[in-house]
Amino acid sequence: MQNLTTRIQRRPFIVFSLTFCLLLLATFTDTYFVAQAQGNPNSPIVYQTNFDNLALGRTQAFPGLFGQGGWYSVLAVGDAYGEIQNQTSFFGNSLHQHTAATVPPGLQTIDQVSLSRSLNGQGIITLSADFYVTTSNLGSTNYFYGRLLAAGGPHPGYEIINFVLGAGGGIPKSTTGVSVGLPTYSPQANNIIPIPLTVGQNLSWNAWHNVKVVIDQTNDTYRSITVDGVKQDLTGYQPYRNTLDGINWIRGQEITKLETSLVPGDGGLRTDDDIFWDNIQLKVTPR
Repeated sequence: MQNLTTRIQRRPFIVFSLTFCLLLLATFTDTYFVAQAQGNPNSPIVYQTNFDNLALGRTQAFPGLFGQGGWYSVLAVGDAYGEIQNQTSFFGNSLHQHTAATVPPGLQTIDQVSLSRSLNGQGIITLSADFYVTTSNLGSTNYFYGRLLAAGGPHPGYEIINFVLGAGGGIPKSTTGVSVGLPTYSPQANNIIPIPLTVGQNLSWNAWHNVKVVIDQTNDTYRSITVDGVKQDLTGYQPYRNTLDGINWIRGQEITKLETSLVPGDGGLRTDDDIFWDNIQLKVTPR
């Protein structure tokens, strides 16, 4: 388990032209790498970033702030916001999402980057990331909920692969810690239910953690989840599905976006909550 990395502010460049050139180069490098991965259906990397080459500052509405690699704000109400920052990160920069006690319950902080990858002929989907979570009051019992999601089609809305972070829910957050959750489709229930996980439960607040989720798209099953180096086999659990009519549950076949979200928690004393995301990677490979 990693400790909090507090970055020392870099000295500002004295010459404006040099600053501009370096920012332009960093932006081009990050954008070029992602575009190459998206444009090549044979590349296993759909998207990856450590945010280090992205411009600091709050995320903006689509198409986003120049220099932030295509990340943009979908929703941030009142005191909530998303930003690229370097004060708390695994190393370098990270994506920070903040929600506040003043934000009405349920109004998420959502940041997103657009992607394009068909899953035809692709068997294995892997999503991994580092995260760090904080809350202003560990004694509060209100819920904490965050998510990292890859979604898409055949039309917008299908959830391809994701994991959630939860805490509280009527119990002090200092007691629950932070737990990782995964959704599975249950044919018996004809609905989405949580997988009973033995890894990634009661994790420490104010510390870095790593999650990796693997799905076998061809055989319609999860393969595994690994949290902080501890792996759990998930063979037999069916991945997430979506339904339009409540009867037919369909698996998505295209990735069109990567999304991070944080929900302001209700159910107790309201709190200010934060998630820091770093080292995000999404890849697909033939089975």
